[in-house]
Amino acid sequence: MREGRSPLVFTERNDHPDALAVRLSGVVRLGVVHRGGMGRKRSQSVSDRLAEIRADEERVLLATGKYVGEGFDDPPFDESSTMEFDLLCVDARVAVELDGAQHLAYPAAYRRDRRKDRFLRVNGYLVLRFLAEDVSKDLDSVLDAIYRALVNRRQA
Repeated sequence: MREGRSPLVFTERNDHPDALAVRLSGVVRLGVVHRGGMGRKRSQSVSDRLAEIRADEERVLLATGKYVGEGFDDPPFDESSTMEFDLLCVDARVAVELDGAQHLAYPAAYRRDRRKDRFLRVNGYLVLRFLAEDVSKDLDSVLDAIYRALVNRRQA
């Protein structure tokens, strides 16, 4: 945020955005939570609040992926901003991307992910993609795959 960036934090757990908002309340001027269970009126209110924030104002958006997916429009979070990665190990040149339903359900999101993959590969990164569902159901296998990739990169 010190560099003028506006983080967008995704989670699949409804309680995480609220918990993060509490922890960031003294650090960030504008923390906006958009998550499941808010109801249509409150969800619209959050969208309206985002629309009122100037594009150059500091903000953090904490959201569940279901509510900020393809079609979401807020200038600091669109494709003209800095590319975001789920996990990036610069030293090993490994990127880990976790794909929820929004990544697979919309052709534009799928294409955006492929462009990101190409960008990373051209710049020497190994890209590991996992379904978010697999992370929650079989975390050990996902962590093992990441670990093996890191070991192989260091040996190369």
